[in-house]
Amino acid sequence: MADGAALFKRLTFIGVQLLGVADVIDTEAQHGKLNFTIKNLVSDLFLDDLRDKTIRGLEGRQLAGLSTGNPPFGYRTTAVLDAQGREIGKSIQIDEDRAAIIRRIFDEYLAGMSLEAIAKQFCKEQIPPPRANTRHRRKGWVHSTIRVMLHNEKYIGVWRFKEREWVKVPGENRRVPRARDAQDVMVQERPHLRIIDEATWQAVRARLKAVRATYTRNADGSPKGRSVPGRMNHHVLSGLLTCAVCGEPITITGGGSTSYFGCADHRKRGTCRNDLFVKESIAQQRILEAVQARLASPEGLTRARKRLAEKLGELSRTRTADLRERRDRLARTEARIAGLVGFIADGDRSEYVVSALRDLEAQARAEKAAISDLQRRTELPIRLPSPEELQERANVLYRAQKDPVGCREWLRRVLDGGGLTLEPQADRVYLARGGVLPFVLLAATEKGKRQPGDSELALSSGSSGGRI
Repeated sequence: MADGAALFKRLTFIGVQLLGVADVIDTEAQHGKLNFTIKNLVSDLFLDDLRDKTIRGLEGRQLAGLSTGNPPFGYRTTAVLDAQGREIGKSIQIDEDRAAIIRRIFDEYLAGMSLEAIAKQFCKEQIPPPRANTRHRRKGWVHSTIRVMLHNEKYIGVWRFKEREWVKVPGENRRVPRARDAQDVMVQERPHLRIIDEATWQAVRARLKAVRATYTRNADGSPKGRSVPGRMNHHVLSGLLTCAVCGEPITITGGGSTSYFGCADHRKRGTCRNDLFVKESIAQQRILEAVQARLASPEGLTRARKRLAEKLGELSRTRTADLRERRDRLARTEARIAGLVGFIADGDRSEYVVSALRDLEAQARAEKAAISDLQRRTELPIRLPSPEELQERANVLYRAQKDPVGCREWLRRVLDGGGLTLEPQADRVYLARGGVLPFVLLAATEKGKRQPGDSELALSSGSSGGRI
């Protein structure tokens, strides 16, 4: 409406007559300005009404479990026809070829590869990127594409609609996104569209959070600019050690056989009194041996099996309660459907009743799919691993040393808090403090509290004395 008024003023100023054939508008007529303003207002209101109807139609598609737009990478759509063969929407299905790429992205990120490294590897292998066959096609993969995929909840079966709205900037021919209120967002669980399992999703969340905290914030919590997270290097303990004196990272200096770990704040600024350095090879050997001994100890294996038994019992109770709740919800929904069917049978075929019935039927289908998935997972046999199997899993640390990146990410998960704190001692050695999580042998990541008796590891130079 504002654009129309501005156009009317410009045309009037330069003496140009505006004729509307369909609207019977003549700006040089006696009431031309009034007719133009009224028609402009009606057209503006029509657009508002059209937007509301479009959103309402898309809400119905969301409730029916159908597509509300282009699905993300890893999915495809197929037309849904009614009894007369007319298309009433598009159903969403998993594209197994692309879903395999999604799973590989999550697995390689957990293995320690950075976003940029994954993108370069995919470009090297000439894997088609998203929009490869569209007019908005891209030449290859970039790290931002990988990041978006790692944050997409649709891959675990959680589909959201109306999270954002696009609004036009006054006076400009462009639109900008704006977040909607949380109460307006429609959230729907679609377990049949899950590509990533819950354990992998949570493990990725933990690493993303750790990387963000490490590479985008200073020690005081202030932002320090953007940096490449998850950078590839060949130092197993890189990013895992913290100085107990000042709280700054313990970083590596030198190269080759003369690499040493020391306080970054002392080396760069000189404000930390911790001037103790330890040779990388010695630190790596002592820490890996101590963590390995802790995990493979009888106490560690016993605690792991005990925690697993507790988790299995908790999981069984949770699934049973969830299954009972969903069955009750389905029964209430089917009762409401039966009531609306009775209304229609009695002759009430109003648009509201038909729309409500369609929405309830969509909810019932979603509940049945969730119940079927829960029943399938409940019936899966669960066996408590033997001590020998846990011992074999604990030995993975020795094999992981051949892959520094994988070994570092394994340590990040097995150490409580994702690292160790090095305390300089009076006899010029470091004491490494940190909690070891034996339950990691059984799952991806354990976010429990530190248990009593967590490890304290002493690192020495292996020599008679001097600077280490």
